[in-house]
Amino acid sequence: MSAPTIYAGQRTDTASVPILPGSPWDLNRRNENRVRRRLMSGTWLDEVLARIAEHFDPVRQQVLGRPTLARNLARTVTRQLAVLYDQAPQARHEDGDDRVKGWLDEMARAGLWTMAPRHQQRTILVREGLRGFDLAGPPEARRIVLCSPPADLIYAEAGDDPGAPALLVEARRAPRGVRSEWVWHIWDVRDAATPTYSVRRPKSAKDGDEALRADDLTEEVLGGRFVGPAYPFRYADGQPFIPRVLYHAERTGSLWDPWEGQEIVDGAFDVAMLWTFWLHCVKDASWPQRWVINAILRGSSTEGSEGFERFRAVPADPGAILQFYEREGMGAHIGQWLPGADPNALEMAIASFERATAIQFDLAPADFEQTGSPQSGYAIAIKRSAAREAQRRMEPQFRAGDVALLGMLAAASNRLHGTGLPEEGWSITYPALPWSADERATGVERIKAAKEAEVPVSALWKIQQLEGVGRDEAIELYRGWLRDGQEEADLREDIAPAPEMLSPHERAIIEQVRRGAATGGAAGMTPTPPNGHGG
Repeated sequence: MSAPTIYAGQRTDTASVPILPGSPWDLNRRNENRVRRRLMSGTWLDEVLARIAEHFDPVRQQVLGRPTLARNLARTVTRQLAVLYDQAPQARHEDGDDRVKGWLDEMARAGLWTMAPRHQQRTILVREGLRGFDLAGPPEARRIVLCSPPADLIYAEAGDDPGAPALLVEARRAPRGVRSEWVWHIWDVRDAATPTYSVRRPKSAKDGDEALRADDLTEEVLGGRFVGPAYPFRYADGQPFIPRVLYHAERTGSLWDPWEGQEIVDGAFDVAMLWTFWLHCVKDASWPQRWVINAILRGSSTEGSEGFERFRAVPADPGAILQFYEREGMGAHIGQWLPGADPNALEMAIASFERATAIQFDLAPADFEQTGSPQSGYAIAIKRSAAREAQRRMEPQFRAGDVALLGMLAAASNRLHGTGLPEEGWSITYPALPWSADERATGVERIKAAKEAEVPVSALWKIQQLEGVGRDEAIELYRGWLRDGQEEADLREDIAPAPEMLSPHERAIIEQVRRGAATGGAAGMTPTPPNGHGG
């Protein structure tokens, strides 16, 4: 048997997988996290090859060739559900002075919100995701660098909060001469009186604290020791924290929930395997197979030693004209079979399976809208209403993580630079997913129906119907419109010409506007009249 084909991008060893402490359960958890992360990053070729090997014998695998990764069901679904950060959230604090606003702008430029969409996608699929920061640069010029380490490079133990780590070990690559090696960055705040931050070279994956007493590289890597009073990550009251926030797609009362949504992961590999088979059928089995009896293809036969015929391959495709000659006295027959596969029928079957699998990811059949055609199959398209409902479900979990991250970042900035930022009391508003044209039309009909029924409705309710937003965002939109209206009115007053410079017609128009404002003609959300005071 010939050696298996090695495709570009395929992993051929496990040297890139670090060892970490923990039980066999945690090892299995990290392996599952790693598979899901590879699905999100497009590096899942090995898993698809393994799935193909489960369904096809080695000879057929060679015929199939390189698998196609063009259809990634898991990433397609998670991308359509991860809409919380499609627009940058609005972080606020009651002490929203210029200092706070300037710092929020600085964090935004550092990637606070631009890194968030991919983080949410990964958290949805992996079920947990981490965001945090490191301190970079020399001691006299430390700066905050945001990061999002993968869950499969993390070992953690919970503290008083079962959903938050009090011990965290993060595996990282560190330069070692011309090579690099895996090291552990360890934050331990289980004893608040003596928190530690250290860097160690792993020797084994033993469970418990024994594994954490590996070779100490802290001074070599970090340039000092960070134990007890020297621990750098603290709030204003002295309480230590780990500069990592563990986000949960769903709170379960534990640190990890690694196997939730296994259906979509398993289905993604099956779908890739099926599309690989479909591609093979399109290339090799979608036209009639021809056959001959007692005929020789010209150019394929030559006489070998001892009178035996030798045959060589002749290129053939549906557009080629092949010539045969009859074996002497034997009567030649030529015919053809029907195509071995119907690509259209096969495509529809795979697309149906793909859609049925996607439904397993906490979705209902009604959450999908039809795209494409029966002839070309249907793409996986989730309705905006379903994505909006997913956003509503996920918002509390991600808000808790974002608020915690803001507090940590503010605390780090205060300790490093004495910025005096608030470390508690942050709030975040997430822009709602915009309504489609059909949804907006439905909102207009609701407003008309309420008006016809003489039901009193508020401006906020109208905004919610027209913009597809929740009450909190409707309030913010209303406030913004009022501010914009006042600013516009003030601007008009500032640049308005003196009355004596106006024509009688212009003065009549302004007076008409003022009278309308005084009698309620500018009611609702219409900006104030040009003088800015209503008459």
